[in-house]
Amino acid sequence: VLIHLHLHSFEYARMKLSSFAHISTSSVETRQTASWMPRIPLAMGFVGILFLVSVPMIIILLLSFLTARQNTLDMFDRQTGNVLSEVSLLIAGQLDPVAVQTGYTADMVRSGEIDPSDASALTLHLTGALSGMPQVGQLAFIDTHGGMLRINRKNRRIKQSDWSDDAQTMEMIRDAGTRKEGYWGEFFFAEKSRTTLLNFRMPLWRDGKFQGVLIAVVSTGTLSAFISRISARQNINAFILHGPDHVLAHPGMSRFKFVASDTAPLPSIAQSGDPVLVALMESEEWRQPLNSASALAGQGIVHAN
Repeated sequence: VLIHLHLHSFEYARMKLSSFAHISTSSVETRQTASWMPRIPLAMGFVGILFLVSVPMIIILLLSFLTARQNTLDMFDRQTGNVLSEVSLLIAGQLDPVAVQTGYTADMVRSGEIDPSDASALTLHLTGALSGMPQVGQLAFIDTHGGMLRINRKNRRIKQSDWSDDAQTMEMIRDAGTRKEGYWGEFFFAEKSRTTLLNFRMPLWRDGKFQGVLIAVVSTGTLSAFISRISARQNINAFILHGPDHVLAHPGMSRFKFVASDTAPLPSIAQSGDPVLVALMESEEWRQPLNSASALAGQGIVHAN
């Protein structure tokens, strides 16, 4: 009986332990199963927070980039405008003295200090005037009958000649006789020197009578040499255009594969061989005026584009 009771007690205890172990194991399994269930909403919440934080940061970075880019472009525009203004002033400073000096001569003729018909007095005055204009290659006075008195910078030679039989020259004299102020005339090609010349024409008047026209000549080669010095000093590639299609002055003008003539005194942009000029000519923005146009445009020297 004792043995049976003990066995019974042992069996009872074993059953209890088995039940406890079963309950404990189930509880553990339940807890283990339940432990990963909250992970899905937790991960989704983390992604949502990351999204909410990242989107504003991306927007801020994008706005910062666009603002910095616009500021850079604005700064570049200002610097370009400043360079253009400075170059325009330098070019005007090169050519404006021509108008000033010839105007001084016109004032002396008007006041009677110089008699254009006195070749000796006029030669002396023109020699002095030429010394004060290093950019001018020649000074010439043509009277109403086509008689010309000319002085050349290179050799200081004085030459007199008759151009009364040249229709173009006589037409120029008639045109000058309708004006009171100086002006830049059409380009003309010098056969002997094979160069294209800019010319400033100053009508000379005395006692209300037209005496003739004083012409100061500047070669495109001289102007291009001046532009070359500006380009080197400013570390830029400056140039002057006549209208939208022709080159008036360029640092590499002497290397252009172009032969000037009476009918074609200036090279076209296409003939320049300058890839920058050619690319500009082909762009849609090329026909739009610059913000900083050359000061010479208002004087009719250059049509700035």
